[in-house]
Amino acid sequence: MPLIIGAVVGGLAGSILGARRFEPRTMQKILGTVLVVAIFFLGKKIAITIM
Repeated sequence: MPLIIGAVVGGLAGSILGARRFEPRTMQKILGTVLVVAIFFLGKKIAITIM
Protein backbone atom coordinates (compact mmCIF):
# COMPACT_ATOMS: atom_id res chain seq x y z
CA MET A 1 0.00 0.00 0.00
CA PRO A 2 2.75 2.59 0.78
CA LEU A 3 4.27 1.91 -2.65
CA ILE A 4 0.99 2.73 -4.37
CA ILE A 5 0.62 5.95 -2.38
CA GLY A 6 4.20 6.93 -3.20
CA ALA A 7 3.67 6.24 -6.90
CA VAL A 8 0.50 8.33 -7.01
CA VAL A 9 2.02 11.25 -5.09
CA GLY A 10 5.19 11.13 -7.17
CA GLY A 11 3.21 10.97 -10.40
CA LEU A 12 1.06 13.94 -9.44
CA ALA A 13 4.05 16.00 -8.30
CA GLY A 14 6.01 15.16 -11.44
CA SER A 15 3.17 16.01 -13.77
CA ILE A 16 2.46 19.33 -12.05
CA LEU A 17 6.11 20.35 -11.90
CA GLY A 18 6.73 19.20 -15.45
CA ALA A 19 3.77 21.07 -16.86
CA ARG A 20 4.13 24.32 -14.95
CA ARG A 21 7.55 24.84 -13.45
CA PHE A 22 10.45 23.12 -15.20
CA GLU A 23 11.71 23.20 -18.77
CA PRO A 24 11.60 19.89 -20.68
CA ARG A 25 15.40 19.58 -20.54
CA THR A 26 15.36 19.91 -16.74
CA MET A 27 12.71 17.19 -16.49
CA GLN A 28 14.86 14.93 -18.69
CA LYS A 29 17.81 15.43 -16.35
CA ILE A 30 15.68 14.69 -13.29
CA LEU A 31 14.25 11.53 -14.86
CA GLY A 32 17.70 10.41 -15.93
CA THR A 33 19.01 10.84 -12.39
CA VAL A 34 16.09 8.90 -10.94
CA LEU A 35 16.63 6.06 -13.42
CA VAL A 36 20.37 5.85 -12.69
CA VAL A 37 19.68 5.66 -8.95
CA ALA A 38 17.02 2.97 -9.52
CA ILE A 39 19.40 0.93 -11.70
CA PHE A 40 22.10 1.22 -9.01
CA PHE A 41 19.79 -0.08 -6.28
CA LEU A 42 18.43 -2.86 -8.50
CA GLY A 43 21.96 -3.95 -9.41
CA LYS A 44 22.94 -3.92 -5.75
CA LYS A 45 19.94 -6.08 -4.88
CA ILE A 46 20.70 -8.54 -7.67
CA ALA A 47 24.36 -8.76 -6.61
CA ILE A 48 23.35 -9.59 -3.04
CA THR A 49 20.90 -12.23 -4.26
CA ILE A 50 23.52 -13.94 -6.45
CA MET A 51 26.07 -14.21 -3.64
